[in-house]
Amino acid sequence: MLRSIQFFTILFLSFNFVFSQDSKTNSFGYWHDPDSWDNGDVPGYIENEITFLEDDSVNIRGKITLNTDLDITNTSMYIHKNDTLVIQGSVNFLDSYMLNEGVIIINGNGLAANSKLSNKGKIVITGNFDGIDNTLEGATGISYVYGYSNSNVGNQGSATECEMNDPHLYHWVRAQMQLLPVELLSFDGLFVSDIYENYIELNWTTIDEKNHDGFMIQRSTNAETWIDIEWVSEKERIENGVNHYVYQDKQFNSQADRYYYRLKQVDLDGRFEIHDIIAVYINIVNTESLAYPVPFNDMLTLEVPPKSSISIYDQSMKKLKTRKNKTQRVKNVLLNTKSWRNGVYVVQIKNKNSTESVKIFKSGRSF
Repeated sequence: MLRSIQFFTILFLSFNFVFSQDSKTNSFGYWHDPDSWDNGDVPGYIENEITFLEDDSVNIRGKITLNTDLDITNTSMYIHKNDTLVIQGSVNFLDSYMLNEGVIIINGNGLAANSKLSNKGKIVITGNFDGIDNTLEGATGISYVYGYSNSNVGNQGSATECEMNDPHLYHWVRAQMQLLPVELLSFDGLFVSDIYENYIELNWTTIDEKNHDGFMIQRSTNAETWIDIEWVSEKERIENGVNHYVYQDKQFNSQADRYYYRLKQVDLDGRFEIHDIIAVYINIVNTESLAYPVPFNDMLTLEVPPKSSISIYDQSMKKLKTRKNKTQRVKNVLLNTKSWRNGVYVVQIKNKNSTESVKIFKSGRSF
């Protein structure tokens, strides 16, 4: 029996070395964030808020958190010593192999069937655990199941025994159970001044939304006193499992030089989390000096501000010209516009903080 265990372990480690997807040795990372993985490829795929792993091999290093249910089939998983996998959901582990030398937290139910399990670390399952036709190999670790269990993965205890024997682990798991099940990937803002109105556009992306209610957008002028300005629960779109949100704030005083924004993410049960603050600068450019003369005829001069770009569009918003200025000084550009038709054109200036637009006119007469 010992020989077969050693053979399978060697086979597993060899397979793991060649084909595995390894998480980075970070102090913290999210499963569905490409930055959490050495090669940038996130293991598995999401469907109906479930992460599926099929015919795969995964190495967990650092602390990785997964905010969905997890369905594992024909997959090898290795949690390294002193490293942690937190699953904010239930797990199905089918026809697979697991070697745990660290800590696994399953904040939900667990099912393992026809699998080989080697627990040399700690496993906590806050729900129920069902084990069907599994093989235990070198299970010298301990598992705590807070609910019902018909099997074990190593020495097994209850929630009460976890609190008594390992209070640090018990209270840490309790803290994980309180975390909100939404991962914010990005949050940024941009001041926009177009030919019709001025507004601040906020964009943010999330993944792994679970039991999520919505976001309250909060605004401040000093990053200390905050007001609620809008509740957002509808996504703009979903692409490759990433949720995209957009909000346009039109109720602000453009005389201020900047505004601060933050997101208050609210769970279905009313719990909430305040995310990081961003600053949006109100950078109103003197549009009269962007393009001249106005009206223009055969020639047009553009003044491109530092670290900006200027684009010109015709009446159908077809882009005609773009000029970029990567320097720290204003750059003058002279355009031959003799072949352009008379009428209205739109000049748009962009930098990292804002987008502004202004109308200009071409006339057949010289001025």
